[in-house]
Amino acid sequence: MKVVFLHGLGQGPEAWQQVIHHLDCQDVLALSLFGNLSADEPLSLDILNDQLAAKVAQIKEPYILCGLSLGAILTLMQSLQPSSNLKGLIVSGAQIEPPSRFLLSFQNVIFRFLPKRFFQKIGLTRRQALELTNSLTDLNLSTDLKAMPLPTAVMCGQKDKANLSAAYRLASCLGHSKLTIIPKGRHELNVEKPKEFALIVNQFLETHGF
Repeated sequence: MKVVFLHGLGQGPEAWQQVIHHLDCQDVLALSLFGNLSADEPLSLDILNDQLAAKVAQIKEPYILCGLSLGAILTLMQSLQPSSNLKGLIVSGAQIEPPSRFLLSFQNVIFRFLPKRFFQKIGLTRRQALELTNSLTDLNLSTDLKAMPLPTAVMCGQKDKANLSAAYRLASCLGHSKLTIIPKGRHELNVEKPKEFALIVNQFLETHGF
């Protein structure tokens, strides 16, 4: 079973290196969410989701999507699109409804003061990053996910206060899910707690016979 990793905003595919190192499964693919963007393109969550759909459509074998933060939101969005090859989901630090206005405003303030080289490193412009975060105000997955049948592992860091309640809401609306709270973990669990993250992936694959 192939495991396809989707990074968070502010990360790149290299953020999964240590998680992959600790996996029992070596059939993996870490995608770049922003690798094909040009600087003059508009960007929103829906645009990013459409681009991701085109990428995963090229995978001609069964696979699992595993995403963190933005990658987790996209993982959930992909599960609502027909795909016979998508067999399961692993999400960390996911939101299924619009983040609070305070969090979005705080994020936007941070983006406005970050140096240009930060955005160049992740493959976005400052404008694109702001457009993307602002598009989260239209996020509403809770109703549609109630009918989503795929097995799902939900995780969140114990200290990830911005996403902890969302993790509980997500697990409660899914019929085939298991929630794990990582002790002392913050938001970027793939970087901060790679062994613990990989353990959950390994357990998920074993439990469901993948």
